[in-house]
Amino acid sequence: HQRCGIGSNMLRMIDQELGDRRCFCLSLRHLQGYYSAVGFRPCGEEEIPEFLVERAQQYRPKGYDIVVMVRAGSG
Repeated sequence: HQRCGIGSNMLRMIDQELGDRRCFCLSLRHLQGYYSAVGFRPCGEEEIPEFLVERAQQYRPKGYDIVVMVRAGSG
């Protein structure tokens, strides 16, 4: 079901639900543009909660090219 718009529709719904809240995401590097469409930007691990740093570090040795992203918000 790839390229049928399902993921994009879900992302738009998440965008509406998040509003202006700050949110983090662990993305595969090739999907950065996809998540940037709703305001996520790459960030340094110094900006994110420790549990997400640990999770990203668990994925990398398994061969996943992970980028940590943040969506700015006020809350």
